[in-house]
Amino acid sequence: MGFGVPLVHWFKKDLSEYAGEMLLSKEARERNVFNPEYIGSLLEGHKKPGRDLSANIWALLFFEHWCRNWMK
Repeated sequence: MGFGVPLVHWFKKDLSEYAGEMLLSKEARERNVFNPEYIGSLLEGHKKPGRDLSANIWALLFFEHWCRNWMK
């Protein structure tokens, strides 16, 4: 049996800075796949009370990891 991962809380606190560093990094910007303004507003929007954009952040973060491993 699986278990839920507290992404909502992680991306609001513990992993907030990490997600921003990865998704708004120079490497990610040079790849020109993401819109940095949208990413910034997504990360900031998630921090607001009652907002849960963790699924979007999780998907983008994993895509960025994939790009770093396979698009070099």
